[in-house]
Order: sequence, then structure tokens, then C-alpha cells
Amino acid sequence: MLPMITAEEENGCRSEESECCKPDHENAVKILKLENNVNELSSKLNYISKLIEDNKKSLNKNIKQMSRDIDSFQLAIYHEFDLHILRIKESCDCGFNVLKENDILCWIHRLKSSTDKVEVLRKDVLQVKNSPNDEALSIIEKQVEKESLELSVLIDMLQNSHEQRMQLTPNYEFILQNISSAMRKLAIHTKKFVNGKGNHRHADINYKVYDSVHINLQEEKTNELRGCTILPSGKLVFSDYGNKRLLLFLRKDTNIKLERVIPLKGNPFCITATGGEKIAITFQDLKCLHILDLNSNSVCLELSFCAPCTGISYCKDKLAVRVEGEGFFIIDPNSGKTTQKILVDGNHIPCVSLYDNRVYYANWKTGKVSCCEIGGRQLWEFKNVILQSPNGIATDSFGNVFISGYSSNNVLIISRDGLSAKQISPTDGSLHLPLGIHYNTTRDEILVTSAAGYAVLYSVTNLI
Repeated sequence: MLPMITAEEENGCRSEESECCKPDHENAVKILKLENNVNELSSKLNYISKLIEDNKKSLNKNIKQMSRDIDSFQLAIYHEFDLHILRIKESCDCGFNVLKENDILCWIHRLKSSTDKVEVLRKDVLQVKNSPNDEALSIIEKQVEKESLELSVLIDMLQNSHEQRMQLTPNYEFILQNISSAMRKLAIHTKKFVNGKGNHRHADINYKVYDSVHINLQEEKTNELRGCTILPSGKLVFSDYGNKRLLLFLRKDTNIKLERVIPLKGNPFCITATGGEKIAITFQDLKCLHILDLNSNSVCLELSFCAPCTGISYCKDKLAVRVEGEGFFIIDPNSGKTTQKILVDGNHIPCVSLYDNRVYYANWKTGKVSCCEIGGRQLWEFKNVILQSPNGIATDSFGNVFISGYSSNNVLIISRDGLSAKQISPTDGSLHLPLGIHYNTTRDEILVTSAAGYAVLYSVTNLI
């Protein structure tokens, strides 16, 4: 028979069970509350992420609109200054016409006076001829001699006046050209850096290198790494000029290894990615360019030129190609047709960069970096002793220029307007004889090749 449990004992057991369950219930409530809080935090993070993405899109849109507005403003200023210059020229022409009319009236008066005197002398000679007279003949001879001298002086004065006007006209045109040039420079707020002592502003460019990867290519026995580019897939491509080949590297984080070598018919001078797994290559020795599909190793397009071609750049379905002695060709990579040609003097321009409707290039010999529109109108020039023997050139998504200085052993960044510049590569001497350069807008990276047989991949940020 089971023992009997009293009511007091039963109530005591229930009380103990209640006390035991109480902490578990409180913990469950706390856990549920924490889960809700974490979910709220996650929702807030998603919302913040969306806001950042929206702000990023809005900022890019605003920047593009501002760029268009600035360009439109510049064009309006050009037009206004052109009108002022035209008015100045018309006023000057009017003034010169008045001077010319007064000058001509003076000479006409002198000519009429001399003509009358000669006519009187002609009659006197006829009279003496009919009735010879020694005294009259002597008087006429003196008058003829005097008039001959006056006419000689008149001829000299006319010739001198003509020569002075001939000298004045080109000088007048030269002065107007200087006025026009000065007003245009004022209109676009640009500044030329003469003799390497320009007061360019360093603080306006907020870029710095926060990481770098050294890529040793000496094992591949390279011979002059002229060009480089990064494909959308992240693969690195180098043009080995001396060995007539391309080197294709795979990348996983900081691990970079050779995938394959692609032999070529000629010496690849410069390369640029054109979308997908395609790249465009210029051959200086063959005077042509190829668009190569790296998946099939087949040439999609081949274009020949009358002179050696060197630099090449791709942007928004446009190729800019440097042809020595002829300038820059703007080419449709799909059809191969030349849409525009920009005439640029100089034979020491190895590379080119195309961004939006602007063309950037540098003269190896003079050290000048220049920017012009696709239409050919020059926007600015930059020169400074900090940059020696500029070679490779690239642009970011805002139009800032990155350029390698072969003799100065550095990489320089120049602002879109050409007013600000600073060295972005380390100053510890780790970069030696840089040649090619490429800016990867997807990851904000700068790939630089060296004539010493290596490459450096810099990770940069524009937030300081």
C-alpha cells in the first residue's frame, strides 16, 4: 500500500517546482528579447546598407551632372569670350581702316601736287625747245633736279610706310592671339606649370596607398614589360615587349600566379581591356592593332596604320590609339571605323588614356602632361620637376590622372582640372623604372610595371 501524501506536503512540492521553473522562464524571456533586438539591429544594418547604396548612386549621379554643368559653363564662357575677342578685333580693324584712309588721303594729296609740278615742267621744256634760252634752260634744269629729289624722297617714304604696315599687321594679329589665349586660360581656370615650379595644391587630392603587392616576374625572364591591364574577372595581363608575348596571371587575394603565356606575332607595345575576356594590343613594329579574345586565343579585329602605333586606351565603346607622327585615332572597336582624329605634335608620346570625352597623354621628352577634348581643343597642361620622363598614363572614374615617371621613379596623381598634383607611390625607393600603368576602377587598384622585371599592385583609397 502506497504512503499517503498530505495536503501540506503536496503544496510544498508545487511551490518547489514553481521556484525551479521561474529562472528558466526569465531566461527564455531574456533570450526572446535579445533575439528581437538582434533582428532589429539586422534590419537597421540592411536599411543603412540600402541608404549607403542609394547615397552612392545619388552621389555618382550628382558628380556626373556637376561635371556636365561645369563643361557647359566652360563652353558658355568660351562663347562669351569669343564674342568679346571678335568685338575687340572689329574695333581694331575699324581703327586701322581710319588710319589707312587718312594715310592714303595724305599720299594722294602729295601725288597730285607733284603731278601738277611735273606738268608745269613739261610745258616749260616744250617752250624752251621752241625758243632755246640758256638762262631759262638752267632754271628748268634746277627745277627738274629739285622735283626729282622730292619724288625720290616721296618714294622712300611710301616704301617705308608699306614696310611698317607689313610689320604692324602680323604683330597686331599676334597680340590678338595672346589676348585670346589669356582670356581662355582665365575662363577655364587652368594653370601651366613652367620650369617645374608651379604652385600646385597637394591638399585637393585625397588619395593614399594603404596596401601593395610585389609581383616578381623575373622567373618568367621578361624583357621590357611595356603595358598592363586588369580584366573584369580580376586576371592580370602583362605585355612582354621584347619576347613578343602576353603573360596572363590568376589572382586569389594576395596570391598571384601565372596561368599561361600567349605568343604573339609582333612586339606588344601597349594593351587595354575592352570588356569580358578581350583585350586590344598595339604593335609598334607591325604598325597595327589587334583585339584578341583570350578565351579562344583568336583575333577578333585587326587594323593597320601608316605609321607605328604605341599607346592605346578603352572607354565606353571607344578606343584611343596613338599613331606616331599623326596623332590620336578614336576608333569604334566593334566596326573598326575611325570616328575622329586628333592632330598632336611631337614624336615622344608613348601612351594615352581615354576618359569620357577627354584624351590624356604625356610627352616623354618635354615632361609635359596634357589633356584635350576628343574634338582636339586643349584643356590644360601640367609640368613639374617631381615628374621626369612620364610614360604610362591612366585615369580613374572621376577623371583624375595617374602617371608613371620613368626617370623620377614614382607615380603621380593629377587632378581632373590639372591644377593639383601629388606623388602617390611610396617614397622609400621601392619603385624603380616604372613603365606601364593601369587603374582598376572596380577595386580601386593601380597596377604598375617596371623595366627591372617586376610589377606592383597598389590598393588605394580616396578617403583620408
